[in-house]
Amino acid sequence: MGSNRSHPPLRGAIAAEPKIETCASHRICYVSVVEGRTRDLKLTEYVLVGPLLATLIASLAVRYRITRAKIQEFLSDWAATELGIGTIDRCIREAGIACVPVVDQLVEELQEAEILHLDELRQQRRRLTPWYVKGRLHRLWVAITTNTAVFHIGSRKKEELAHLVTEAFVGWLVTDGYKAYRHRKKRQRCLAHLIRACDRYLRSSRTKSCQNWTVDSD
Repeated sequence: MGSNRSHPPLRGAIAAEPKIETCASHRICYVSVVEGRTRDLKLTEYVLVGPLLATLIASLAVRYRITRAKIQEFLSDWAATELGIGTIDRCIREAGIACVPVVDQLVEELQEAEILHLDELRQQRRRLTPWYVKGRLHRLWVAITTNTAVFHIGSRKKEELAHLVTEAFVGWLVTDGYKAYRHRKKRQRCLAHLIRACDRYLRSSRTKSCQNWTVDSD
């Protein structure tokens, strides 16, 4: 079993692209290489947790945002499976590493879209989970087409855009007014952002009108 020592929750861990090598059993396996970690982890079929259980654990943590301690309790109560927090944490991390080739394929699909919606999100009023990388707060970039959605954790710098949109994309880019998008010739302002901006302006105008009316009444 894995260690029962409690680990801090994973908040946007960034790992290098996994290496692929042949194990001693002549089977292909992924090797997770993370900066600062003293030992590389190998994702093979010879592990304590099978692929279906590992997928369930990763889904509970990422999609449903359940803590590792709660996942441990869930597996014990409903699956009669006792796993340590360390093993659960490894399953979540290594499931992400195994998904890297899928993400690359999805990014390629983004470039073929006729319309691509793109936005970078920050934590606001606790509605979004904050994403930290090496202790620094990052943003959640979201790229969505009719059939594909890709999420990227990074800074708000213009260079982050290259992870989602390349020169191969020739469709329409629908965004807010952030200046990082303005170099794109085929760009359309997002209607939802424009509506919110108008709403803020109207509310601000009403507030000023009320203040002026109060002053005049006095």
